[in-house]
Amino acid sequence: MFYSERDAIDIYERKYSIQEIWWMDEDDRLLFAPVRRNRNRIRNIVRNAVEAIELGIPMPPIYVSEQQNGDYLVLESKDTIYSLLQFLKNNMGIEIDQDDADRRMSFYEIDHENPRLASMIMRTVVPVQIIEYRSPKYMHMLTGKFIENWTENREYAIRKIIYKDSRIELIERIREVLCKFQRTGLVRSLNEINIFICLLFGWHIQIK
Repeated sequence: MFYSERDAIDIYERKYSIQEIWWMDEDDRLLFAPVRRNRNRIRNIVRNAVEAIELGIPMPPIYVSEQQNGDYLVLESKDTIYSLLQFLKNNMGIEIDQDDADRRMSFYEIDHENPRLASMIMRTVVPVQIIEYRSPKYMHMLTGKFIENWTENREYAIRKIIYKDSRIELIERIREVLCKFQRTGLVRSLNEINIFICLLFGWHIQIK
């Protein structure tokens, strides 16, 4: 498949510490796909991330979609950053001591009992690949889908945020209405381009 020059993605890297990412989240500058997340899974993600930090393993890069107002939509599917932020701000406890697996410690308790580890967590650097806002919206989606193994629900949730202020939102609304009437794999799998082509050529879906 060949793409034109206008399809090129404008992307650059910045490095932020976990502390800086937490500040951005407190300023409501980070957006996450509104999908269901299991609390135990979040705990496991945080425990593994903290263990990696303690061992000196670098954090993998994350991809974000820059919004018109400068906010970042986080495109990760493993929820590492989301989980770490939940741990930092919601007093969530995780198992730290292997000899005392029944005890869970919040970040506040870690900071009190093991300030060195707390400092390591906050100073950990995350490479952030930023897809500039001026890149075509569908290229934001293609990049995220290429990098991350999205589920259908997560892809749909991210698409709604990226296309929020676009005219294509009307077509997305048509898709939502169709899904309410017919809960089939065919209708749920339709994307904006599919629906647009269907409307353009007068293709109709029989609603039972």
